Amino acid sequence: MRALGLALLFAVAGCGGGGSSNDMGTTTGGGDMAKSSTDMALLSSCGHPGDTGNSIGVGKFCKSIADCSGAGLKTNICSALGNGSTPSPSDSYFCTVYPCHPVDGGMDTAECGENADCVCGGSSGGSGCACTPTSCK
Repeated sequence: MRALGLALLFAVAGCGGGGSSNDMGTTTGGGDMAKSSTDMALLSSCGHPGDTGNSIGVGKFCKSIADCSGAGLKTNICSALGNGSTPSPSDSYFCTVYPCHPVDGGMDTAECGENADCVCGGSSGGSGCACTPTSCK
């Protein structure tokens, strides 16, 4: 699974860092893929590797539903499921509770936990409502 994750990072991310194109021709690393992956950046509008989320898991970094389950977590879906097939800066990678039920002002700490709101998508409401970290709004 880790190899698949690294392959996805290479497929969806652009290169970063301060190296020059001459680094490609050196024989120091023999093209070590693990070392190169540290220069890759994930395109994400919300949810980044290392995000732990709140006390129930809303906001925890994820790439699949499996990342959102575990002891003490109440999250049941990963926002990455809504990402398109082409990487985009609007992609997101966080665990959420779906559906949630908005209250006045959007704050729903009982259902979404601290530092999260129940947010409904689209003016038609077709995408439903899900718990979203307040840092992502």
